[in-house]
Amino acid sequence: MAEAGSVTLSTARGAYRLTIAQVAAAPDSFLVTLSLQHQGGLEKFALIYCLARALAPVTSSGELDQARFAQRLGPWLEPQFENVREAALKSIRTEHRLLEVALQAGGPF
Repeated sequence: MAEAGSVTLSTARGAYRLTIAQVAAAPDSFLVTLSLQHQGGLEKFALIYCLARALAPVTSSGELDQARFAQRLGPWLEPQFENVREAALKSIRTEHRLLEVALQAGGPF
């Protein structure tokens, strides 16, 4: 059963669990750290998405609605998973930091 802020992605490499690991709120955006783990345990990596508040699904208290964010991001991410995975792993290996991706209008939001 999926937890809030978590979805399963179907990729050419198999199923991956996308989980929201952390959310940092700024005045005009949310920085969302995602963890992606292969269901078989073969691989795990993380990256950060920067999402403008104007595009973000929010709760009545103004916090990021993590379940809706994950549900929207998952299907949008699946077709480009391999490119995102490679960029995230390269950033971790060569730059020693998490890849940061800015989500724009026209994406899943």
